[in-house]
Amino acid sequence: MVPVANRPVIEYILELLKAHGIIDVTITLQYLPGVIMDHVKDGSSYGLRVDYVREETPLGTAGSVRHAVRGYRGTVLVISGDCLTDFDLSAFLAAHCESRGRVTLGLTRVTRPLEYGVVITAPDGRVVKFLEKPSWGEVFSDTVNTGLYLLAGEVLDQVPDGPYDFSRDLFPRLLSQGERLHGVVLDGYWCDIGDLDQYRRAQVDALNGRVAVKIPGRELAPGVWVEPGVKIGGTVHSPAVIGAGALVAPGAVVGANSCLGRRSRLEAGARLKQATIWEGTTVGPGAEVLEAVAGEGSFLHDDSSVYARAVVGDNSRVERGARVGPGVKVWPGQIVPAGRTLSRHLAAPGQGLGPLLHPGRVEGTLNRELLVEDACRLGTALGSLGGVVVLGHSKDPAARAVAAALSAGVWACGQDTVELGVTMPQLARYAVTEHERAAGAYVAAAGTGMVIRLLDQDGGELVGARLRRLEQALERPETAGGGRVGIPRAVAGVTDRYLDWVTGAVKSSPGEGRRLRLLAPSPARELLDSLCYRLAVECTHDGDDQDLELLVEDEEVRLGHRGAALDAGTFLVLTAHLFFASGGTRLAVPVHAPGVLEELARQYQGEVVRLPAAGPGFAARAREIPIDLGRKHIDQGRFWSDEILRVTYVISRLTHTGQTLAQALARLPVFNRVEVEIPCPWEQTGKVMRELIAGYQRQHLELVDGVRVLLPDGWVLARPDGQKAAYRIYAEASNMETAAELADSLAERVRCLLQS
Repeated sequence: MVPVANRPVIEYILELLKAHGIIDVTITLQYLPGVIMDHVKDGSSYGLRVDYVREETPLGTAGSVRHAVRGYRGTVLVISGDCLTDFDLSAFLAAHCESRGRVTLGLTRVTRPLEYGVVITAPDGRVVKFLEKPSWGEVFSDTVNTGLYLLAGEVLDQVPDGPYDFSRDLFPRLLSQGERLHGVVLDGYWCDIGDLDQYRRAQVDALNGRVAVKIPGRELAPGVWVEPGVKIGGTVHSPAVIGAGALVAPGAVVGANSCLGRRSRLEAGARLKQATIWEGTTVGPGAEVLEAVAGEGSFLHDDSSVYARAVVGDNSRVERGARVGPGVKVWPGQIVPAGRTLSRHLAAPGQGLGPLLHPGRVEGTLNRELLVEDACRLGTALGSLGGVVVLGHSKDPAARAVAAALSAGVWACGQDTVELGVTMPQLARYAVTEHERAAGAYVAAAGTGMVIRLLDQDGGELVGARLRRLEQALERPETAGGGRVGIPRAVAGVTDRYLDWVTGAVKSSPGEGRRLRLLAPSPARELLDSLCYRLAVECTHDGDDQDLELLVEDEEVRLGHRGAALDAGTFLVLTAHLFFASGGTRLAVPVHAPGVLEELARQYQGEVVRLPAAGPGFAARAREIPIDLGRKHIDQGRFWSDEILRVTYVISRLTHTGQTLAQALARLPVFNRVEVEIPCPWEQTGKVMRELIAGYQRQHLELVDGVRVLLPDGWVLARPDGQKAAYRIYAEASNMETAAELADSLAERVRCLLQS
């Protein structure tokens, strides 16, 4: 029922079905069913026969369709109710018949595939693989699933009772059974309007004729459509649509690409620019809505402003002179006070969404993006996950202040905190695992800003379903029931228990005669001093450079040699060598790790498992692979997330074998590695990946995180950076000259694809 060009999008879908001779329509309903039923009725006004099936509980995309057409044995067309499209459904049906398969998927190409289900197809259209909402490194194509399917009715017999999804459940199951699924890239327009940015784009596209839909009303002037009862005293620029009974007062301006809903009012001096105003909304004298959306029944008072990409929810009020900043969301029924500038989302009176939230962390500059009240709300959201919240911070005063605000938020929602104070992030990760259903946060300064690391109950990054719950709690904060206020819990001995866990997992040997220089500020110095004592390693803090050194910079613990820290690649190869040489079998590494790891694995009859480097993919899959540290088996997700544990393991293996670090480094295979960065707009990432895969089809490819090409003289990898609009190119070969040539060749190919 969301309006596009002043018509509910469902009307466009019904008209498209009728245009292609599809008369019998079943609509599955779950949310607000009465609104849709009252509007569409029996479908006769559209020339259709419409009936309805209601879901008492959500059944998923496949479950709802099975529920709607149970027992039907003909061909079923499935189309999403929140898309705007003019696809040729007749051509789609013809392609389905020609394929002689039981399932055909309608596909399209988009510039930003990250929010969709990516579909990998063979040259003949056969579906090879599904990737549901991939990370940037898994965007192997810009071809996505549109939610448009043609199915033989009996296929739905495989859908069990309860929630079940097409792309996540049914289609992968059919592929595993050897069923042939066909994908067709359809010509025409398609836009999923479930996203606000895409919704605004759909409005503009409809007004500019980029999608074949019927805009309501008569064309008063070229590109200006008006419905009955409109009163226009101001200026209207093309293209625009003005709904029935709307008022454009003298002196008001309706800018190009604007939609003014039915019974809405644009008072004298008000101004719209590429704006969408829903039914019954008033834009007061001198107010302006610029590239934004104002929901049904909202009221924008005199001289107020709503800026680009913002949205004002239904029945909300923006009082006199208030400003709703770019990209800000105002939830339904809220009030933006007079004269205030709103720079963050408004979900409840006086509350904002806060700083930038990433998987596993929150970032922002204190007193700019990250206000103290934002940290307090984040604490409340962490508390809403259930269980205690473990909190620690670096010694920076700003980190201490943010941690205190987090604590207050946790207590306010009725949960307790475990306060570690100034500590190390590794210790905070461990402390979270000591408490059932706990969550945690570690606060540290990062350049001019702050980073809050969000910790899940296993000590890893907070991702997946628990992160989504946190986001929902931030967007729609609720007060805790029962009136309980949390308290800080006393914690003692956590450092000793952590060191017991580290040294209890790693098999150690007496370290007499081994000296180590420790370069670390407090509290890392005290913790690592205690660790060295337990390992029987003599620890100094100054003097001549030692063969073995521990350096701590910005809470990162790094192994060093003769005054220089080992780079990440060398340390990884060193760890792998010691692991395989001790009888280790499987080692999880990021996809761009040095290629000599496979050489080491073959030498010792081991195996390297390459996993996506970015996002939750690495940690989640690494948890499934245990590692034997000598005394205990732990999961490799935990191993790779704890630098102190890894350093302890390396020191213990060196001590056990009697090697100096210099001797161990000398035994490592030489690897010649080149890394290049190529700027790449986000919207071209999927296209570049698809074309790279097509161009390398005759060579051996690995599609884990980006495109890794295995060549006779080395390997080369192209993967999206994930944090910025760029591709990262990695190349390795038997000599540096060849590695540079491989990297330059792939980089040039990426540049050519960007220009094509």
